[in-house]
Amino acid sequence: MRSSVSTRGLILGALIMAGLAGCAQDPPDTVASMRGWRLSQAQLKTEWERLHPGASYDTTSAQTRTELANTLLDKETLLKMAREACPKPDLQRARSLRLTYEKMLNRDFQQYRRENFALSDDGLEERLKKISRSARVRICSLSGRAGAAQAAAMMQQGESFESIATKIGKKINLGTEPGWEEQELRVGKSPIILLAATMLEGVPAGATSRPVEAPQGIYLIKVLEYQPFDIGSEPGLLDRAKSLLNDLAFMPHNVAYVDSLKKASGIKLHVGADSLIAVRMAAFWDSINAAGIEGKEVNYQTLRGPVWRFSKEEQARPCYDFHGTTHTVGEFMRSLDDVDLDSWPTVGVLAKLTFQIENRVQRMMFNAEAEKAGIQNRPIFVERLRRAEENGLLDQFRETALLPKSTPSEEEMRAYFEKHASAYRTPDLASFGMIIFPPDKEARAAQVAEKLRAGDPLLWYELGPAEQLLDPRIQLFSDSKELNLNDPPPEPSWQPFLDAAKPLDTGQIAGPLRTQHGFSLLRVASRARPMQSTYEQARPLLEPAVRDSKANELVEQMLTQNRKKWGAKIYPERLKG
Repeated sequence: MRSSVSTRGLILGALIMAGLAGCAQDPPDTVASMRGWRLSQAQLKTEWERLHPGASYDTTSAQTRTELANTLLDKETLLKMAREACPKPDLQRARSLRLTYEKMLNRDFQQYRRENFALSDDGLEERLKKISRSARVRICSLSGRAGAAQAAAMMQQGESFESIATKIGKKINLGTEPGWEEQELRVGKSPIILLAATMLEGVPAGATSRPVEAPQGIYLIKVLEYQPFDIGSEPGLLDRAKSLLNDLAFMPHNVAYVDSLKKASGIKLHVGADSLIAVRMAAFWDSINAAGIEGKEVNYQTLRGPVWRFSKEEQARPCYDFHGTTHTVGEFMRSLDDVDLDSWPTVGVLAKLTFQIENRVQRMMFNAEAEKAGIQNRPIFVERLRRAEENGLLDQFRETALLPKSTPSEEEMRAYFEKHASAYRTPDLASFGMIIFPPDKEARAAQVAEKLRAGDPLLWYELGPAEQLLDPRIQLFSDSKELNLNDPPPEPSWQPFLDAAKPLDTGQIAGPLRTQHGFSLLRVASRARPMQSTYEQARPLLEPAVRDSKANELVEQMLTQNRKKWGAKIYPERLKG
């Protein structure tokens, strides 16, 4: 009997404790909570500052803070729902997380190397002083590295810049001028490599630089004079200058580092593996293309390295050496599951594919070094990866648990179309060509426009090139490609051209138009005016739109139910500004 009473007493005590725990208040710094989760004032502030860099949380209103707290509470509720519905990642989510991890690791490792090789404050300040000026120069373009070597030899023999440029410089304007041009070099306007070869290397006024290899070509530069230039005169220019100088300092150190890392890693490709991979990958990409042609949907996010296209003997063949270990073709192909498709071997010239395989192996080398340095354990890395994992979970939840329940009926799609018919209009499209005359040629532009309007439609294709031969300053743009006239232009200076094309039909001409480029003539090559789509025309777009709308409604219903079920709370009194 005593035993029974004791047992009942224990059970009653446990129930009372559980009840007390259920009624326990959240800590005073809590601004939102639900079962198993709470949001503190400090966490809310951190999230605000992450979303609004540079903004002050302390000056935000109570309404703004409450809205953010509600959003974070909804997100946590969704995540809780998603974890219950999708306890295991599907193929797409798992692969997406691996890709994200690999990309972040590579990017953060490069940033880590930049931090190690960054200029000191004193070194950066010294270089900033050297480029705080502009240089009026003569610049000559040389024909490749052979031209650079020839120029260097001529300089050693005492030949002047002008002599070298005249003899071996690439001619300008169809050879009517000597092989150089005068221009201004300064930060924000010129490639940093050219500034380094003149200002940073201290080439005095009147002297000539060494031949300089830049991404745009190889040049010889004569400095005529220097003038002071205030780097702080343009918004953001000082920060850009610092970034450029750090890039310039980083490049040679990084090249030496990567070379030493490759040597230490003992990377070596095995002859024949590349040609085998080339054959199998060509067959794989052919099958993917064939599926697309047949109208089959290909989910590129779930593609895996096609190991199955290799026999067991082929998979066992050596592919590359890394840190004294020989890795097989099969191992290499399986490694493709961890990288995006832009790092997969393609088809074409074998030398290109060999280069792609080597790049993939080098990327694995960087990953190994990054993990050795603990990049993946940095708090900022862990936090970003956590966010990526949550986004992948929510995507899987939507795709597998919500959208299948949201298939729309024909009646629902018709009702949606009637309500949003204005959204289903074909775009206002046009493509056009242009003849742009310099600012002093307004009268000539008007004469040509008159001839074009009075002549045959094909005259456009004859008069433009003829005018350019008479004046090389005239610019021809043969085809703008098809543009939506209601979208932002490819660049802001094109807005007048889009405005001029709007009222025109195919073959019609506008101009002369006064723009920052000069005086322009424009001929519309094709024109498709906006039209209202019928229900049948819009139907392929309606189904996903209505499905998404229904899924969103379902989410709202589930949020309302589960916030109540899990005891979700917001503390407005703690969110006052």
